[in-house]
Amino acid sequence: GLLGPPAPVDIIKAESIVGFQVQGSIEKLGSIGKGLMLRIPMTLFGRPVYEFEGGGQYLYFLKKEAKIAEGQSASWEEFGAGVEPNPQKLFEMEGYWAIGVDVGDDSESERCLGYCEDLAVTPDQIQRTWYVRGASSFHSNPEL
Repeated sequence: GLLGPPAPVDIIKAESIVGFQVQGSIEKLGSIGKGLMLRIPMTLFGRPVYEFEGGGQYLYFLKKEAKIAEGQSASWEEFGAGVEPNPQKLFEMEGYWAIGVDVGDDSESERCLGYCEDLAVTPDQIQRTWYVRGASSFHSNPEL
């Protein structure tokens, strides 16, 4: 045409992740429910929180030896608040992902059904092994 060839266009693709599917055998999952974990409007330590579609179980990240209130403090609001975050802050701590009866149940609690010592920002990035609560202790579950 009159304007010449069209200019090259960068392609930007955005995907929304609303949840994760928990799969596995009952023997290996312990008390963890099979099904969909849906994202809820809450973050802890700069990471999203998910609730089991049937209720009663949550997937969340905890900093080791920290109280849940610390993970909800204003210092973490930059993540998801439209403020330019400092991603390095997400990796400057020891912590783990957990599945618990309530948000904030730590790995020492009997209400913690499983945990994984991984600093991933979202559950789909977790690379380490999960440990699932059995009758008397946690056992590894590489399939979770």
